Amino acid sequence: MQKLVGRTTRFSIILITICYDSDNFEQRIMDRLNHATKICPGICTDIFFLTTIWNSTLANKLLANIEGVRKNGIRINSIYLTERGMASMPM
Repeated sequence: MQKLVGRTTRFSIILITICYDSDNFEQRIMDRLNHATKICPGICTDIFFLTTIWNSTLANKLLANIEGVRKNGIRINSIYLTERGMASMPM
């Protein structure tokens, strides 16, 4: 096996989560936050949360968890998908 000297490669691992109408919005978010920090710590660099439902009350309830993940250097993006298009949602 050949050893590479002087080369450093940084991988960006993106975790994509899809939440449909019948899914549990809060549980889906918590599962992905836990996955990024506990199952794969130090590996995931971004979380993209794609959802066809949006609940600002639940998203606000999870802000402490979300901020804790961000402190680990993980970027979180949430995108709300509708029949008319999509919108980036604050999280």
